Amino acid sequence: MALSTDGNVWFWGEYLYHEDTITSIPETSPILLNSFSQNPIFFCNFAASWDYSFLVLTTGEIMSFGAGENGRLGHGNAESVFRPQIIESMSKILVKSVSCG
Repeated sequence: MALSTDGNVWFWGEYLYHEDTITSIPETSPILLNSFSQNPIFFCNFAASWDYSFLVLTTGEIMSFGAGENGRLGHGNAESVFRPQIIESMSKILVKSVSCG
């Protein structure tokens, strides 16, 4: 994943969400993450593991997606999410930075 100076996140690799589908075909060229949203979303930080990711929006909200084992995405369950979703339990906290282990 890469964060551009204009606040967009680009990513590539396997198991990417793109245009309402999950692809397991390796993407060798970067895809704009905003392709999942109808409205522009801008990011200020992100963290990625090999099968899940977190994104921090300029609004202070945090999103996650990927493999949800052991509740690691923060959505209150162990389901995998392949479209970035706001972590509702963090909605009253302004997030500045995030990391994955």
